[in-house]
Amino acid sequence: MEGMYLTKNKVGKPNSEIEPYLYFCDEKFNSYGYYDINYVTWWTLKYNGIPINSPNVSSLNINVQWNNIVETMNYNLNSYWKKKLCEKNIFLSDEWIEFAVLTLCRILYTLDNKSIATKIESAKYTIMSIPDDQRSKHRLPIESLNKTYIIPEFFKIKVLGSIVGIEHIVTKE
Repeated sequence: MEGMYLTKNKVGKPNSEIEPYLYFCDEKFNSYGYYDINYVTWWTLKYNGIPINSPNVSSLNINVQWNNIVETMNYNLNSYWKKKLCEKNIFLSDEWIEFAVLTLCRILYTLDNKSIATKIESAKYTIMSIPDDQRSKHRLPIESLNKTYIIPEFFKIKVLGSIVGIEHIVTKE
């Protein structure tokens, strides 16, 4: 679980335009810093937010446009991930491999569909974007855990050494 505590005057603004704030991530409470606030945060809140003991989301007047999402995807691909490619040792970590592949699947989904989906939904979309005859040749590494997971009806994720592949499961009806 993760979260940020923001006052109403900070809603809708990126980190670069606001003062440090309280946030929770990696099972730790962090006082006054910055976390993962960007236009995707505000888009998600604006269109999918569920108020809990707070004003209705529509009353927050969040000003985010689709071009802000495209700018954020551009930053993610051409700045954030470009820098991470120089830090090759981080990709020895199972968590970073999972994070990288699922995030890149999500960026692809977002740009193709002009919508924001979960990372698992985005991974399924990416797999289905690969032509049937190519799927067995192009396995997507997504996580390195010593388990096999079943994603309902469509995919099996299993360990292949230090890289995990997603297999499309063909079911007979």
